[in-house]
Amino acid sequence: MFIIKGTETVHIGTMHSKLGICPNCGAQGTIYCDIHRKHLHVFWVPLFPVGKKTICRCVNCGKTFKTKELPDSIYREYREFSTYTRGPMWQYTGLILILALVVFLYFSNEKNEKDKMALLSHPVAGDVYEIKVAPHKYSTLKVAEITRDSVKLVPNKYESRKIYKIYKIDKPENYTDSLSFILPKEELLNMYEAGKIVGIERD
Repeated sequence: MFIIKGTETVHIGTMHSKLGICPNCGAQGTIYCDIHRKHLHVFWVPLFPVGKKTICRCVNCGKTFKTKELPDSIYREYREFSTYTRGPMWQYTGLILILALVVFLYFSNEKNEKDKMALLSHPVAGDVYEIKVAPHKYSTLKVAEITRDSVKLVPNKYESRKIYKIYKIDKPENYTDSLSFILPKEELLNMYEAGKIVGIERD
């Protein structure tokens, strides 16, 4: 579970208005605007920027100003400077990591799907198909024999209510050959596409 810890602020640039006049003391070239960019972080890992904050000050009189309090000439300088002040890319670290994870999972899933289709298309004796019998009920089928167009399957006598606990019932003594039946190989593919076969194990 992710916990959002809040925001952090980093300094990304300082604008110096060399011609601007301080509206408080009248000194020229004494206004500096420090631009900071906030970013959202989770467990101190930066995700993405969420806004900028600017503090303007006169180094002559020490007066600080909000950007809306600046004279028009200085404000225009600030706006132009702020537009091209992007900040560090590391503030997108979390977002980049999430994107990389999504891409990795996508291609892993694609490979997993291809691997399963290959196993179904070319079954071998001993393959175990994890099947969904009903909502919240799972069991297994073991491949006993293969012919050119069909497979002989032996069902498991037991069921599991949890898909991740199927391995507990996959034991040799749980399969009864007297209950075996034959299915066309094409039907195995149909069962997988219909979501009835949820996993395939091969030693």
